[in-house]
Amino acid sequence: MASQQIEFDAEEFLQAYPEFTTLNPSQLQNYFDIATGILSNRLGAVVCDEKKLKTMLYLLTAHIAFLFMRGAGQVGAMSSATEGSVSVGFSVPQNLNAAWFNQSQYGGLFWQMARPYMSGRYISGCGC
Repeated sequence: MASQQIEFDAEEFLQAYPEFTTLNPSQLQNYFDIATGILSNRLGAVVCDEKKLKTMLYLLTAHIAFLFMRGAGQVGAMSSATEGSVSVGFSVPQNLNAAWFNQSQYGGLFWQMARPYMSGRYISGCGC
């Protein structure tokens, strides 16, 4: 039996996140593919509920799109800013943790949804 996976639907994604309509379906698919490298897209590997897995993957896709759209390749949270002669500094978190996700509202929401899955508890027979 093949593992069930979430299929990315760019039109559905853009209905939920219309702020990304300037991106084309190929870009969005690429960001979704990156998201599946962070959260397994195999139903039951981490998340057993199909709707919740899709929501989490779409939030993660939006977070990645947001980071790429920031422009000029900035990574990390803004740590300093100057107005005269414009200067901005970014601090990069050393680990893939809350600081990385909290760079956008999408990542912050994903982080909150993912917290129950980070406890390290084993729950037998999730029914997937």
